[in-house]
Amino acid sequence: MKQRVNLYLPEYRPQLELMSLGTVVTLFVVLLLIVIGVRIGLTLQGSVDQKRLVSLQDNINQKQSLANELTQALKDRNEDPQLLAVFAGLQDTLQDKQRLKEALEDRENLKSTSFSLMLQELAQQHQDDLWLTRISITEDSMIFDGQALQPESVPQWVSRLGGTQYFSGKQFDQARVFRQERALLFTLSTSRGNEAGGQQ
Repeated sequence: MKQRVNLYLPEYRPQLELMSLGTVVTLFVVLLLIVIGVRIGLTLQGSVDQKRLVSLQDNINQKQSLANELTQALKDRNEDPQLLAVFAGLQDTLQDKQRLKEALEDRENLKSTSFSLMLQELAQQHQDDLWLTRISITEDSMIFDGQALQPESVPQWVSRLGGTQYFSGKQFDQARVFRQERALLFTLSTSRGNEAGGQQ
């Protein structure tokens, strides 16, 4: 029978060392330096952020203080009675001018409309034996001068005018009919204050 004798003892077997003492120390030192560096970086960043936060907070506080002052000043503001009186006077003046402008515009429109209507109705009431030589219209009066072939033509013509829209309700203050050489002249006049009804 054959037997084998192993003379290779376990203590002589090679052992695998993962890290030597020097490697462990080096790794520990490197890790320590990394931790210290990270710690310093975080501290510096925190300090910068803290300063920025403080600056923003101061800015907010200043603006809040200014807003409070302005709000208080607005609440405490008193209206100046002199300025209010001037403003009220200007408003009244502006309203008066506006009313005057509107009144003048209405008056101009009325005058333009009335004048054109009067001329139109005078043309419609034309008579062959009567004609006008002058028409004078002012703010206070209205005068018609003309000639007629027959004395009765004037009252007939005036009566026909009374049936028109413009002359309806109006009265002539004076009516003169007179002969000058061979012509029969007439003058009709009225003042605006004596006109009754109708347009002016």
